Amino acid sequence: MAEHTPSENAAAQTGTGAGMPAPIALWFCRLPEWCRERSAGVSGGASGGTSGGAGQRGAARAFQEPSAEDAARIEAGLGDLPAPMAESLRQYVQAADRARGLALRLLVRLAVADLPSPEAVKTGHSMSDPLDHWHQDRYGRPYVPGLPRFNATHSGRMVALAIRWRAPGPQPDADAGLGLDVEAYRPVDFRLMEHYMRPREWTDIQTHPEPRQRFFHYWTAKEALMKAEGLGFHLPLEEIDLQQGQAGLLQGALDSAFARIRGRTWILHRPAPPATFGADYALHLACPENAPQLRVQALEWPGLLDAASA
Repeated sequence: MAEHTPSENAAAQTGTGAGMPAPIALWFCRLPEWCRERSAGVSGGASGGTSGGAGQRGAARAFQEPSAEDAARIEAGLGDLPAPMAESLRQYVQAADRARGLALRLLVRLAVADLPSPEAVKTGHSMSDPLDHWHQDRYGRPYVPGLPRFNATHSGRMVALAIRWRAPGPQPDADAGLGLDVEAYRPVDFRLMEHYMRPREWTDIQTHPEPRQRFFHYWTAKEALMKAEGLGFHLPLEEIDLQQGQAGLLQGALDSAFARIRGRTWILHRPAPPATFGADYALHLACPENAPQLRVQALEWPGLLDAASA
C-alpha cells in the first residue's frame, strides 16, 4: 500500500479545531486490465456513489473475461462479505461489475480500520465489521450508522473512496458535504450530452482542443456536486451552474470552480490520482473547504484483496 500525504501535519492530525472539518481520506484501487470497459457512454459513479451511471443506460457494454485465478479471487472476496451483500453483488452479469462492487466495499472496510481511533470501531453498538451495518439513505447513498460519511465512485479500472478522517462518533454537519466522481476518458456520443450542460459550458467543450476530456471534467465536477449535496441525480446536472475563480478563468480549467446550490457553497478540487494510475481520468472532489487536508492511499487489486483478508 502506498501512502501520499500532501502535508505531514495533516497526516499526523487526529482531530481538528472547533468548527473545522476533519481531513479527507482518499482511497484508490486500480483494478485489472480486464475491468476496462470497451464501449462508449458515461459510466462511473452513481447518485448513491456505489455503481454507475447516467449515460450508461441502454448502452452496450463489453469487457474481457477475467482469468480463472481472478474469477476465483473475486468469489473468495465475496465469500468474506456479509451474505446478503455478497448475494447482491453476484447478481451482476459482468465480472468487472462484481469486482468494482467488491473493491468498493473492501476499501470501506480498510478506510474504517484506518480512522484515527486507538480502539476498535465504536458506533454505539458492538461492531466487528462495518459492512454488517451497511445502509442506504432514500437517495441511494451508502452509510454506516455512527461512522463518518463516505462517498465512492468508479470508472474504467479505478475505484475511489472519500471519507472524513476522524474518530467514529456523532457526525458533524460537515460530514455530509463530500462528493467524489471519476470518469475514464473514452469515446462519448456528444449528441446525447448537450442537454446536461449550460450553453456557455457546451460552447467551451465544443471549442476546446480536447473536447472529450473537457466534457468529462464538466461531468465529474457536476456529479461530485450532486453527491456532495446528497441528492444524486435527483438534482439534475443541467441545473448546476459552475462558477470559476480568477485562477480557473485564467488557466482555462475547472480548478478554483465552485457552485452555490440551495443556499450552500461547494468548492471543487481536482486531487491527482497516484501517478501509477495514469492520466486517463477526470476526477473531482466537492466539499465546503477551500483547501481540504488530504490523506491519499493507493492499492493495486491484489494488494487490496490481500490487505482486506489479513
